[in-house]
Amino acid sequence: MDNQVSYATVYVSMTEDTEKTAVTDTDLTLGQRLAAAAKGSVSAFGSFVLDLLVFCVGILPFAIAAAAAVIVIRLILRKRRGKKAGE
Repeated sequence: MDNQVSYATVYVSMTEDTEKTAVTDTDLTLGQRLAAAAKGSVSAFGSFVLDLLVFCVGILPFAIAAAAAVIVIRLILRKRRGKKAGE
């Protein structure tokens, strides 16, 4: 069994880019921070609405099939109840 096993060597290297400097929250004024937060909130809400729309369109065939099944079951139950009351 050992002669049927192949071995492989994987080399992984990681580097860190330290040349870029990030802007921290302390570099921004309160107005700039508030504006950035508001812009981020509006952007997140817009993304949520678009994703919700995509979800609704995607779930629509399943919702129609479920609604049809519920209607059929209710009609069957109504007919059975009508027969029991008429007996």
